[in-house]
Amino acid sequence: MSSVLVAETGDAVATLNRRARAERILSGDVDATAEASLKDEYAASVGDVVITRKNDRRLRSGREWVRNGARWKVVAVRRDGSLRVQNTDRAGSRPLNLPAEYVAENVDLG
Repeated sequence: MSSVLVAETGDAVATLNRRARAERILSGDVDATAEASLKDEYAASVGDVVITRKNDRRLRSGREWVRNGARWKVVAVRRDGSLRVQNTDRAGSRPLNLPAEYVAENVDLG
């Protein structure tokens, strides 16, 4: 299931994203026992949906590569802060790894 949240400002979007994540943690859809730091002091855990904000053809799995604006479901959080993610926009895509540095600089909550 997907939801669309619309807001007038970036601050309002950030507030809505934090509230939605909190609700998903409480419902058990997100496992917050391990978190990776995202840009702007946010965090993501297994079950979260994130959005990549910079194209990087070096980050790929098969023919799938990281695109600006792509939505991904977090399937694993590594100790170093990297994420294993699966594209939610493309059926049948294989998971790929996002390095911790990329995650911290170019990934937002979705």
